[in-house]
Amino acid sequence: MREPSSGTVHTNGINIYYEVHGSGEPLLLIEGLGYSSWMWYKQVPVLSKSHKVIIFDNRGAGNTDKPDSEYTVELMAEDAAGLLSELGVESAHVLGVSLGGYIAQELEKQFPEFVNKPEVVEGKDVAYTVNYAGMSAVAIKGIQEQQEMIEAQAKTIATLQENMARLQQRLEQLER
Repeated sequence: MREPSSGTVHTNGINIYYEVHGSGEPLLLIEGLGYSSWMWYKQVPVLSKSHKVIIFDNRGAGNTDKPDSEYTVELMAEDAAGLLSELGVESAHVLGVSLGGYIAQELEKQFPEFVNKPEVVEGKDVAYTVNYAGMSAVAIKGIQEQQEMIEAQAKTIATLQENMARLQQRLEQLER
């Protein structure tokens, strides 16, 4: 297995931060809205045993440029294709979580030459695009754990919003 590498590539008008771990068939991991590549920390050690795992920060997240312009799924798919091209990757398995799932689907639509036939799997309020070829049950379990973590965070946010609404009502009552 080769040592991890990282850096930035300039493509599609921005600098994109990336990391490459392991060796084997390329596997591009695309994170969801607002999350950067660190969110893959549980999956990278497992997946990099059998794949050349490529993680990156989407436009507007982490160490990638954050231009003051409209971000679209189509534009972010172009970013992913540009990254693969700059890294010399001809095609890759693609796994996307949440917004990353939509980006992966758009990547296949716009640039089918870069994608090794993904399978689309949808969870509750979260879209996943996954190519399970060569992935172990441990890697898939890691992905499921990440979905559970995201769903738990969504519940926590909903609870906080409910508490804030109750607090606002109580403050309004006290002001009367």
